Amino acid sequence: MCIQSTVATRAPVGNRCAVPALLACRLDPHPLHVVQLPAHYGFGRPLGVMSGGAHSEHAAAMTTPLGGRVAAADLDAFATWGLGRGLPPGHPLAPMGDGRATGAAGGFRYLLTGYLGDAATTRAVAGVARALGCGRQSNAEAAAADPAVRRKRHRAVRPCHWTLDPVLGDGEALYVSAEAGQGGDDEPLDVVAAYRAALPLASLVTPNQLELELLTLRRLRPGGPTGGGASAGMRDEATCWTAIDALHDLGPTVVVLTSVRLPSADADPPPGSASRAPPRLRLLASRRAGGDAHRVSFEFDECGSFEGGQWRGTPLAGTGDLMAALLVACGAADVARGGEEEAGDPATESALARTVGWALLATQRTCRDAAGRWERSRGRRGGGSRPGLRIAEGAEAFAASAAAARAGQPAGPALAALTPPVTARWWTERG
Repeated sequence: MCIQSTVATRAPVGNRCAVPALLACRLDPHPLHVVQLPAHYGFGRPLGVMSGGAHSEHAAAMTTPLGGRVAAADLDAFATWGLGRGLPPGHPLAPMGDGRATGAAGGFRYLLTGYLGDAATTRAVAGVARALGCGRQSNAEAAAADPAVRRKRHRAVRPCHWTLDPVLGDGEALYVSAEAGQGGDDEPLDVVAAYRAALPLASLVTPNQLELELLTLRRLRPGGPTGGGASAGMRDEATCWTAIDALHDLGPTVVVLTSVRLPSADADPPPGSASRAPPRLRLLASRRAGGDAHRVSFEFDECGSFEGGQWRGTPLAGTGDLMAALLVACGAADVARGGEEEAGDPATESALARTVGWALLATQRTCRDAAGRWERSRGRRGGGSRPGLRIAEGAEAFAASAAAARAGQPAGPALAALTPPVTARWWTERG
């Protein structure tokens, strides 16, 4: 099941990005749109409409020319599945829990969520996650913890793996409701508190740099005060791992920091400099298993170009949504729940490195194609335009990456063959 936003035009994001990618990988997603927008927030504050109920106050400032509740048909269809029991009356997802269906909640193996918009929706989706069985032990896991469970359970219990993409913002821009907690500026945003409460149910979490800082209270809001005495921002890779460990402490087994741009002497060379090396981004992934932490670090060039000696990044929209979907397709959520043991040989690519690596490979190919088209067309387009991903054109790459990851093929050689290459390191920190 995919619960997030969708858009009608321009760069595909949310379910408009994730659903075609999952279909290309031979998965059968069931999309639920919590909001429909004409375009991504990066194109300016869009007009849109939430699905009603608890969304109504947040949607009041987003009057739509489309009219009506654009998600009503989806909500009515999903109501027959009887999901989300116990949600507050009047919430847009509450019809899913009216008891009209029985037992269908166990039929979903994966839950993928992205942009939800506000705290009320985040809490409601967490209720749906509980109904789906997210965070619940399988028969084998429960029996290992308590042998008596084997005698009590008469039906197989297959937990649902929740891949939670906490879409809060990017850079210094928030995409969500900015309501503060009861303590005002001294408290995290309500939507951040709702996400933190939901984290124990998630198997895999995919924040960007800003979202990681907000979820671990290293920043209370973009451009605002730091929390708990921690320093805002990521100064180096060690700082990133510390923040990732803090997120692990809140519940998720696997954390994938999808992109972080760390300070580098190669970035932004002075005018006239001979150096034209683009800034390097890193993707950091971590899996906790027992007392051990399995780590992976990928490093790759940021998409963009130099103008007058200054770096100009390409503002791609939808890369995080695509990466989260491909992580599901490549099996990262299964690795999160212990579906595969890590290799004992340090020279052998770990299961985490393989699944995340193949997802990154397909994402990088799609992003580089989009960035190349955008750079080539800059003289022919108007100002303010942003490039969009071509999801349909990447279908074969998505399917190939998912198949290779599921077959156990190492991703390192394919990443190294890219131009410019993506470098990978993996190691285990014993507890």
